[in-house]
Formats: sequence, structure tokens, C-alpha cells
Amino acid sequence: MMEKILCLLIIGLSVHFASAQTKREIADRKIKSVLIKWDDTRNDSTGKKSELTKYDRRGNPIEVIEKDKTGKIVKWEKASFDKHGNKTSSEQLNPSGKTIKITIIKYDRKGNEINNERIDSVGRPIKKIETTYDKWGNVIEKKETNASGEITDWEKSAYNNVNDKVSEISLDKNGKELKKAVYEYDSKGMLKSKKIYDDKEALIYSREYTYEY
Repeated sequence: MMEKILCLLIIGLSVHFASAQTKREIADRKIKSVLIKWDDTRNDSTGKKSELTKYDRRGNPIEVIEKDKTGKIVKWEKASFDKHGNKTSSEQLNPSGKTIKITIIKYDRKGNEINNERIDSVGRPIKKIETTYDKWGNVIEKKETNASGEITDWEKSAYNNVNDKVSEISLDKNGKELKKAVYEYDSKGMLKSKKIYDDKEALIYSREYTYEY
């Protein structure tokens, strides 16, 4: 019984260790990999699992392999990072090591993600997300397209002079407004209300906040 408790304690400490470490700490301590093993039968979980994470010299996680209780690989991902620590690509593999999907990520000079494109193993597009920012780094437009290049999700946002979001508009593939969320703030910059209107400008949702100062 004592051995079982000790084993569970070690596993718990290992999970805490892996989740608590920053990139800097992993790099400074020259950690090359972390292997976590755990046994969890709560909520219909499958029980024993393991996860191996490998790191580059900057502390970035470049490979993650997760196995179930039988030792079968259930998750395998590889990633690349630039010198600033931004993830530039990720690769999803099947249990035999064959590439299934690849995600390519591009950034602007300020480090904002502007393009996230997912392709299959032979380079055919699956999904792409393009993000536009204002000069203060606020997201003002996000557009998602499918494999055919058709817009599947499109949002535009506006901000006030202190960079609080004041509106968020959802559009269809032709640019027609589907719904609009409006945000209001009090004199201290705290969110006072959120209201959502449909394409006919009818109020369909509202929430108000009251603060005691």
C-alpha cells in the first residue's frame, strides 16, 4: 500500500514539474526530455498512460508522444520554432510515423500570428486562418477558409482609444453581417455591458455588470 502511494506521489510530482516549468527553466537546466507516466481511472479514463516531451536547447517542445496503457501511440506531434520562440510549424503523425497533417504558421515583425495554414501530407490545403492587426496589436479581422478557399468564419473587431474592444461583427462568406456584439465600459475601463444583435439589428442577447468601488 505504501509503495502504491509513493508511486502515485512521484507521478503527481512529475506532472506538476512538467506543467510548472517555463521555457527558460527547461533551457537553463538543459532538460532534453520529460517522460510522464500516470494512472487515472476517473470519468471512464482508460487508465495508465505515458507522455514523452522532447525539447530543443531553448526549451521549446519539439516533439510529443503519448501512449495508452497498451503502449500504443495515440498522439504524436513534432514542432519547429524560430529564434524568438514562436512556433512556425507543427506536424501530426500516425502511430507508424507517417505525416498526416502539417500546420505552417507565419508572423509579422512584431511577433503577431498572421497566417495559420493546415495542409495534408501531400501539401493539399485543409484550412487557413488569416489574422489582421491594428498598429497597437489588436486583432481587427480574422478570416478562416476551407480546402476550397471558401470563407467559413469571418470576424471584424473595433476598439476604443484605450484598446478596449467595443464591437465584434460576424460575417458570412459574402461579407454580409450575421450578428454584432457591442461592448460598453464604465469610467474605470471595466466592462459594463455586452449586447448581441442579429442581422436585422434585433437584440438577441444582453449581459450587464455592476461593480462596487
